[in-house]
Amino acid sequence: MGLDWRWWWKSFFASGSVAIYIFFYSVNYLVFDLKSLSGPVSAMLYLGYSLLMALAVMLATGAIGHKLGNTLTKEQREARVL
Repeated sequence: MGLDWRWWWKSFFASGSVAIYIFFYSVNYLVFDLKSLSGPVSAMLYLGYSLLMALAVMLATGAIGHKLGNTLTKEQREARVL
């Protein structure tokens, strides 16, 4: 049975994928609800900061998912040795 070493990225992106929802929600909010922006520069700043926040959320939740996956894998390996 081969070990799939790509599980690190799968666990990171599976838990970090909530950032996609956050970014698309911010785009939706910009298009449909945010009427007080005064031009395209403000919209670009809003989208830029929204992207930065989504990336920060992806890094945070991805790190948590990777850590939990690593802990689970380690426990499974230790249980197999015993």
